[in-house]
Amino acid sequence: MSEDIRDSNIELVTEEGSTPMIEEPGANPVKMVMDRMHGRWIWAIALGCLLAPVFAYLGYKLAPVTYESTAVLTVESRLETLVEETPETREIRVDQEVQEQAQLLRASQVLSRALRSPELLAYQTGGRSGIAEHIADHLDVQVPRGGAIILVSMSDKDPVFAARAVNAIVTSYKDTFQPNRDEDFQSKVSRIQTRINNTRDRIDIHKRQKIEILRDSQYAITDVDSIMSSNVEEIRRLEMQIADIGDQLDRIREFVALRVRQKAEANSTEPTEDELKPMLADRVDPGVEELAEIDPDLPRIEEDLARQQIAFDVVKEQFGSGHMAYRRAKSNFEAKRSSFNARLVAAMNAWKAGAGSQFTWGALSERQKTLSAELEELRRQNIKLGLDLLAAEDLDEKINSETAELRLLKARSLELDRERDSIRKGRVDETQPAVPSMTPDKDRRAALSVAGLFGGFGIAFGIFFLVGSIDQKTFGVCQLEDSRNTMRVLGVMPDMDEVEEDGDSVMLATDCVHRIRARIESRRSPERGYAMMVSSPFQGDGKTTLAVSLGWSYAESGYKTLLLDADFIGRAMSHQFGHLRDPGLREIIRNGEVSDEIHELGHPNLSLLSVGFDRRISAANLSPRLMSRVLDAVRDDYDLVIIDSGPITASIEAIPVASASDGVVLTLRRGRSRGRLSECISDVRSVGADYLGLVLNYANKSDCIRHGSTSRMSVSVRAALEGGEGAALPAARNPMLDSLDRSED
Repeated sequence: MSEDIRDSNIELVTEEGSTPMIEEPGANPVKMVMDRMHGRWIWAIALGCLLAPVFAYLGYKLAPVTYESTAVLTVESRLETLVEETPETREIRVDQEVQEQAQLLRASQVLSRALRSPELLAYQTGGRSGIAEHIADHLDVQVPRGGAIILVSMSDKDPVFAARAVNAIVTSYKDTFQPNRDEDFQSKVSRIQTRINNTRDRIDIHKRQKIEILRDSQYAITDVDSIMSSNVEEIRRLEMQIADIGDQLDRIREFVALRVRQKAEANSTEPTEDELKPMLADRVDPGVEELAEIDPDLPRIEEDLARQQIAFDVVKEQFGSGHMAYRRAKSNFEAKRSSFNARLVAAMNAWKAGAGSQFTWGALSERQKTLSAELEELRRQNIKLGLDLLAAEDLDEKINSETAELRLLKARSLELDRERDSIRKGRVDETQPAVPSMTPDKDRRAALSVAGLFGGFGIAFGIFFLVGSIDQKTFGVCQLEDSRNTMRVLGVMPDMDEVEEDGDSVMLATDCVHRIRARIESRRSPERGYAMMVSSPFQGDGKTTLAVSLGWSYAESGYKTLLLDADFIGRAMSHQFGHLRDPGLREIIRNGEVSDEIHELGHPNLSLLSVGFDRRISAANLSPRLMSRVLDAVRDDYDLVIIDSGPITASIEAIPVASASDGVVLTLRRGRSRGRLSECISDVRSVGADYLGLVLNYANKSDCIRHGSTSRMSVSVRAALEGGEGAALPAARNPMLDSLDRSED
């Protein structure tokens, strides 16, 4: 084989194999599903038929079925009166009243009281849990627009429980916000009478106070000296507090000024007047001694940290940074320092959140203002003590006000006594209690059954889709094809052991082999003595069958072909032709020349070189150089040498044989994983051999028909052939032929 052809061939493979400039089109989801599910549809449907009824049954059984019970309350806008309207009987805004009562029905005390009712206690003692949460979540109080009714409803899977819960809520509402109306009326009358008596008592008290003020003090108040002395003591206390706050503000101001000046010096600038002003959150942070009130252990930890620092400095002077003692001392010191800093920050945060929040500039300033205001207030009080005689006039006004209130209370008591019957009736009445519902309010059993039915099939298909994504077994040639033709599919081979004796099956298998040969011929170099290795990723992929079939096809096409068995372990080709114990490849390698090791196979163009039986030559000591010598010895005598080797990923001799070969054809058995095909192709190209393509072995009939010959002889041609050479041409002719005939005439 010439070097020019060899180099151009390698360049061609490189260009075809590498596609960095070709943009991969978007993945077709339908093709992806068909790829993952190929060969698994029947199992997925079978599992779906099993899971679908199970999920449908579970959906039916687990679907929520709820029953709703409703109680109706009516609100009266006005009550009938006997003589005149009272606040209890006059007309009200019914919409507002309805909303208020509906809000009361939702109150937490209503639910709490309802849970103590005998009806709901029976469920709680019976083992049902979460009753309070269930009622709170499912109780619904509705007010129809423009109506004077309140609908209290609840849904539950138990219709009896729903009805009892609603009735318990309504009863609890009545007991909480509408107690016994007779008792309520009597209580109201009693409260009015109590207020009448209290008002009379207050009038008497005010009168006595006025007499005491005017009689006992020229300043309109008793013991003026005691009050003024008390005010003076309070003034002194406030002045001391204000002075103390001023000292603290001065400390903050000095601290802020020092910090600003240090920052300005670092930046070589002068601080501005605004920068020297403290902010509201500025404070003087406390030291460790002050923070000891928050965390008493801080001083001790600080001392421990100092001792740890000294110990670390000693170790650092004695040992280098890579020494174990240095790293251990450094780790202990950093851990101690991190612990101290964490506790210091925690104590500082606690101080800031607690006592420290009162020591900021803003808080102290505000406190100073408050105390100053209190101080001024006390001073004003002492000045105004002489004016307190005017309080007597206020007492007169109070007496007059209480007298007017007494008249109103007496009139109100008379109204209640006249409209006793109407008031006792009340405005809210239970029109209809809740009863257990006979039909479900919400029934999703049918919907969830259908969802479970489809879900069962979906899960089944999802499982096998996931299996197909993880276990990339190949069941059809379409799984090996893509838009870039990465695998370079050559064709398919049927299961030769199952090919029937009828003409169609044999013809289909023959067509598949010939089409594979034709594609190989379009890709390989045309020189004489071309060495083509047939291999596979795994043992048992049918590479021997493919090699023999290709040898027969090439022989039929007139190529003088040599089948070479280089599978040192399998030796299937030698065994198939009955030359397992005859001299062969091993002996040629051992002797360094070809003698009588090549055997004719009954076809003038087809010969066999078996693997041989010399145990001194094995796959372990086979090298590309030795294999090249064997091939060079037979190249001139044959048009094509087809080499059957072991699997690339599972044999020792495959790589040396591929290195000595001109081209490599891979085969993959149907049902095997295609996960290692890329690895095999990479190995072939790495040793310098041409990767000619891939053949799917043991393919199903549909793939064989697709990659075989489907052209057939037309009926008219067949009839003409059967009728002999003198048969007439068919009646239908190409009109262009008629025009040609006329032009000749």
